[in-house]
Amino acid sequence: MNHAKTTGRWWLFMGAIGVCLGLAPHADAAQRRTIEWHATEDPRPFETNIYKQAEGMDLRLLVVKPDGWAEGQRRPVMLWIHGGGFTSGGPEAFLPSAKYGAARGAVGMAVQYRLMRSPGYRNDKKLTDEENAAKRAETWNAFLEGPSLPDLIGDCADAIRYIRSHAAELGVDPDRITVIGDSTGAFLCAALGTLVEDDARPNAVICGSSIS
Repeated sequence: MNHAKTTGRWWLFMGAIGVCLGLAPHADAAQRRTIEWHATEDPRPFETNIYKQAEGMDLRLLVVKPDGWAEGQRRPVMLWIHGGGFTSGGPEAFLPSAKYGAARGAVGMAVQYRLMRSPGYRNDKKLTDEENAAKRAETWNAFLEGPSLPDLIGDCADAIRYIRSHAAELGVDPDRITVIGDSTGAFLCAALGTLVEDDARPNAVICGSSIS
């Protein structure tokens, strides 16, 4: 891996986020710390907000506040959407990135959405053909009955609605919401920028994967 290229691309990516949010372009040493530092060393706490209930699940919005935060402020929002092939992953994957945003003065957030069930089934050599066929049908039916792609998009759209309707208590500007996603999260970002109603559409979208 060419680490120089990777590092350069990362800072270009994060710089684009800063431009979208209107953050100060000149960061001090603490603000220039890497995502790895925020993952392992940043003591900044996070809060868990339940933005929606669906299929018996409490869907979480993890929130990291910047220094000097106060209710009623109009801070920009960096909302991160995790990847995982539509079937795995969780918002904790982007907690370091949310902390990075908080270090730059934004309110960093990471959203949980429902996960689709995998439609694939691999034959078990210990089972008969008939038993494998039954397991395959069971897996397929579970996929059909589980959350769909529109459900995942709808969850993320409802997270935006929640942020806007609770902007004062979250201390954020409802008109400065940037959504950033990786892999599946990038697909969902693109959907938020193009397919949802205006009240759930972010002000800027950054897709970090070719899947979008």
